Amino acid sequence: MYILLLCRYGVNIFLTLTQFGFCAIYFVFIGDSLSRVAQGAFDFELSTKAGIAIILPLVIVCCWIRELEGLTMFSLVANICILFSLVVILYEMVYQLSVGEGDEEAAIRRKSLTAFNLKSLPLYFGSAVYAFEGIGMVLPLENKMEKPHHFKKIVVLGMVVIVATYIVFGLLGYLVYGDGICPSITLNLQSPARVAANTIFTIVVLYYAYAIFASYMLQFYVPMDFLEIPFFRLIRAESYIDRLFYSHPRLHTPVKWILRTVFRTVIVSITGLSEKFGNSTKRHEKFCRVR
Repeated sequence: MYILLLCRYGVNIFLTLTQFGFCAIYFVFIGDSLSRVAQGAFDFELSTKAGIAIILPLVIVCCWIRELEGLTMFSLVANICILFSLVVILYEMVYQLSVGEGDEEAAIRRKSLTAFNLKSLPLYFGSAVYAFEGIGMVLPLENKMEKPHHFKKIVVLGMVVIVATYIVFGLLGYLVYGDGICPSITLNLQSPARVAANTIFTIVVLYYAYAIFASYMLQFYVPMDFLEIPFFRLIRAESYIDRLFYSHPRLHTPVKWILRTVFRTVIVSITGLSEKFGNSTKRHEKFCRVR
């Protein structure tokens, strides 16, 4: 009995840490994307920290949505943005492979390709786990479906498509950009000589930033779904709060909403401020040597 209870709380704790870790990474991605757009499109220096500060209030407000159905439209628009972006990225990679075959710079990049690097194996497994960060949404989505018996087929089909997409884009991206590939391939998209293409690349970066913004709300939903209940019980345990509820029943609903909203606001702020912004630029200089 105690072992099962320990396992249950252990799963919830690790799932919560994992989801909040993804949320923190999402903030960095959005901040880097806004910085890239400001620099490329408007020739304006915008740090990752400033980009996160700009988007943080909007994320906080949107995370006040507590029902999964309320995030449906955000997710739909995000999927459309991702589909458009994938088509553009795939076209650009195929274009670079076909046009740059005789280019000396492309030849140098291909010489730097490594078929297998044992030292980066832990990084590979970490990236693979991050690639499937939506695993925490499986059970919540199944519970909200009108026809849950179709869920298994949908998951299998979705995972096959996702794995195939990762293989294609990972292989082509490495062949095109070599060791200079960025943590996000959208940051490799630049073509100063092709003005129209550069404009489309800027749109793709913004689309992906929005998609990550919508994904944040979905990932945030999972841990908050089982964190809010014990939090509210802890608050009710305080004598003055308990007396307030019993003495003024009309205040029960607004006070409950305020407490939960403040709790969500604090958690979102922690994930947004948890990243060491000062190291973000250094990481990109190390892992994103765009030629």
